[in-house]
Amino acid sequence: MAVVGPDQRFFYVNSVCPGRYHDARVLRESALWTIFEDEGWRPLPGAIIIGDSAYPCRDWMIPVFRGDVSGARQRFNDAHCKTRVVIEQSFGTLKNRYVCTYTKLRLIDPRIIKPSA
Repeated sequence: MAVVGPDQRFFYVNSVCPGRYHDARVLRESALWTIFEDEGWRPLPGAIIIGDSAYPCRDWMIPVFRGDVSGARQRFNDAHCKTRVVIEQSFGTLKNRYVCTYTKLRLIDPRIIKPSA
């Protein structure tokens, strides 16, 4: 789970249980939930986080409308989806910059490294 800003800067990352739990559970058990939900903290007045349909709707977390929607709800979902592209691009940038995040770590065989003088 990660939170990024419009400039693709990562503000929060939680990798405690990758793939093991539902996204909503990971959120509820995170420090992010505690600070936003329990303490009411916001980085800016009225700040919200947009999330996919796996997350609950809270006053600080706005997911898409679920199910078959039309009209204003469909337009909202379309705009929401276009905004969420930022998180996908952020992970793409991270993976391109650090290839080892999705491949094996490539190391030089220590037997062929010459000692420095």
